[in-house]
Amino acid sequence: MQEGSKHGSSPTVSIAELREFSKIAVINNAEKNKYLWIHEVLTKFRYFRLCQADRLIIKKYLLETTCYSRVQLKRLIKRRKKTGILFRKKSDDRKFKTVYTPDDIVLLAKTDNAHNRLSGPATKQILVRAWEFFKDKTFEKLSKISITHLYRLRGKRQYVSHVYTS
Repeated sequence: MQEGSKHGSSPTVSIAELREFSKIAVINNAEKNKYLWIHEVLTKFRYFRLCQADRLIIKKYLLETTCYSRVQLKRLIKRRKKTGILFRKKSDDRKFKTVYTPDDIVLLAKTDNAHNRLSGPATKQILVRAWEFFKDKTFEKLSKISITHLYRLRGKRQYVSHVYTS
């Protein structure tokens, strides 16, 4: 019997042993380790060359050792088949683009300080006037802010550290 992966799981050698595998040690929770583990198991058993019944056994084994959902595991196996490797996508790809910079937040705080922190609609009107009537370029982005987002910015750390009114 050969030793299994270095991830702390029980030794595995064949599909037959996976069928009988009753005690499953969950691998380290680090996502990088899980991806590596899935890649190693798929490669070791030549997953894409197996019959459907054997593939199902491998999937069940991976489901229990990684604690991923069926859908997530299916997605990872599909990615492994398409690209040949498994890697963790950067989470930055799904973030919204930042529109208001810390400088914009400080400008909002200064505006609120100058006007004793008026309501959202009143502050919005001041920002619009500063841009449209006084042609102050620093207020260009803030003049287009929604009232809801204005309140969100007021909750930011940069805002709180620069505002004098509450």
